[in-house]
Amino acid sequence: MGVVTNFDIDVSFWDVNPTFKILGEFANFYRSDTSKGKGASSKVMWAIALLEENDQDNKLRTYSEGDRKKIIAEELIRDDKFKWKKYQYLIDYYVESQMSKSKRSLRRLRKKMEEREDFMETTEYTLSNARELDNMFANTEKLFSLIKKLELEIEKEENQSGGGLVRGGRSESAGERKEI
Repeated sequence: MGVVTNFDIDVSFWDVNPTFKILGEFANFYRSDTSKGKGASSKVMWAIALLEENDQDNKLRTYSEGDRKKIIAEELIRDDKFKWKKYQYLIDYYVESQMSKSKRSLRRLRKKMEEREDFMETTEYTLSNARELDNMFANTEKLFSLIKKLELEIEKEENQSGGGLVRGGRSESAGERKEI
């Protein structure tokens, strides 16, 4: 399970994830919000969590970062000109303080894969660059294998830290514990 315990954007981020109220930059951001019920900062925190968290509960995890930003700005924040850069310090803090080393590595690799895919898609295939592009295409499977390896490592970390609990808080069955 991810850092954020529930992706219910209709509920205050601060109520669903109260420990964020006391964590460094998040605490400062929370205290500085003068809106009713801390609603403005709650929306921004949901935006950051939806942007950065790759937990299975986050249905936006399969979209590119650019598409996630667009969807979040338009549908959650309701401002298609939302200034992500204004909150970059919170995004950076979220990544550094809330994600494990494995999750940060996976995040970086996914971002580079997006850049790589964009590059390959926009680069014209010519005689002078054919060999380089062919090599890039040939190496794609290796990179996806690395992503899968990191995902499995993260899943293993989360299962170990979960104390035998699975989604919904239930205990693992004997089959899930590989006892039968």
